[in-house]
Amino acid sequence: MKSIAYDILHNREDTEDAVMNAIKYMCDHPQMFIDYSISPRTKNLIYLCVKSAAIDIYRQNKRKNKVFSSLDDMEAFIKVDDSTHSDDTILNIIINEETKSALAKALDELDEMYKIPIMLKYYHQMKNIEIAKMMHLDVNMVNARIFRAKKILQRKMEELGYKNDDI
Repeated sequence: MKSIAYDILHNREDTEDAVMNAIKYMCDHPQMFIDYSISPRTKNLIYLCVKSAAIDIYRQNKRKNKVFSSLDDMEAFIKVDDSTHSDDTILNIIINEETKSALAKALDELDEMYKIPIMLKYYHQMKNIEIAKMMHLDVNMVNARIFRAKKILQRKMEELGYKNDDI
């Protein structure tokens, strides 16, 4: 089981997690493994469980690496795309470079607990439930953090002299 997972993940800790996830799945679904002999069917089921668990972890890691590498790239986060106008996002109504840099500075000053969810939501277009799973939080907590982050950003922008019409 470990060699199957390691071939996909190339990381000892992730391999162990994948094997544990596969074993947990097998324990949760014993009806699939009634055949206690080591038949080809049982081997294939075990192989598929481990492979699926390893691929899940691989995808999670890939997504996390993409997300957290872009946390440093605030300018890309602030960049306005004229083709996607949405009334509910503060980021799509930024007018000029000065406002962009002020917002980038305000985002940079946010606590990580607010910065990460708001970036995942607006830069990576993730749904709140996906953010909750990724951050191991309740979805209501993610909603609250995004709401608070917006309020904090709005207050900081107003302190810098930007009106609601500007941001």
